[in-house]
Amino acid sequence: MSNFIFISVFMLSYQFSLGQCTKQEKNDTILYCDADKLPIFNYNKMNVSEYLYSNIFLTEQMLETQGKVIVSFIINKKGEVSNVKIEKSLTPACDKEVLRIFREMPLWSPAKKNNEFVNVIMFYPVYFILK
Repeated sequence: MSNFIFISVFMLSYQFSLGQCTKQEKNDTILYCDADKLPIFNYNKMNVSEYLYSNIFLTEQMLETQGKVIVSFIINKKGEVSNVKIEKSLTPACDKEVLRIFREMPLWSPAKKNNEFVNVIMFYPVYFILK
């Protein structure tokens, strides 16, 4: 009987300290984790989990792995994905594939705060579950 991997993804947008979450980067970029309107992913009428599922390349090693990878990334004012980082690692192969997919991700509709586009930091868990 062959096993296959089910990849489950859920969007997490962490809200810190009652909506007061701004971070000043070295290049004077302000990052928000709260916004009036969060970024929206809608590429070819797919949501994020559909996009991930259709773009992941599973190796033999990954098919024997269970757990989750948590990735953080920034959606900038233009809707571009940047600063993709693994926050919780699973295996080097799973981590590398999650990084690849997020780095190649198409544009999002950017976040808005006070009716202006803003940079937002996002966290996203990707679950690898054998079924």
